[in-house]
Amino acid sequence: MKVSIIIPILNEINYLRQCLDSIINNTTIIDDTEILLIDGGSKDGTIEIINEYVSKYKNIKYYKNLRGGILEAVSKMFPSNMKLYIYPTKRYKGDDIITTNNLEIDHDIKLIFNYLKERRFILDIISDMKDQLHISTREVNSMLKSGNEEWKKYVPDSVSKIIKNRGIDKDNLA
Repeated sequence: MKVSIIIPILNEINYLRQCLDSIINNTTIIDDTEILLIDGGSKDGTIEIINEYVSKYKNIKYYKNLRGGILEAVSKMFPSNMKLYIYPTKRYKGDDIITTNNLEIDHDIKLIFNYLKERRFILDIISDMKDQLHISTREVNSMLKSGNEEWKKYVPDSVSKIIKNRGIDKDNLA
């Protein structure tokens, strides 16, 4: 599992070296840890320390002058071609369809969710299969695992083709 540590920085010449050494010395799996240094325009020698550590450690990345601050820094953890697709679902009671537009998001992560959605890292899958939206992903996955071909009725053709093209079936599902 990859771990990303985001460190916002602004004129931290007195503390940055201690901070980075502490992370490096206390991170047991340094190869799987990505350290993102987000500088807001330091003018006190912080950049020299950043450059020293970036040249020494391949898992330390440096970003400067990110206008979006910590939210833009979070988006740097995603490869530019990575997308999270959200499939619509129907509420258990009622006819409301849940998409990214009305998904209930915890207040603590709502800003990050909205930021990633606005930058198209999070996208809705558009479906006209309104009658099938009551079936959960777990149920479709269970059908796939058991070899039940009924799963195809509950996903759009485009998703079915992806599953078929990738060779996903009961023999290679966890």
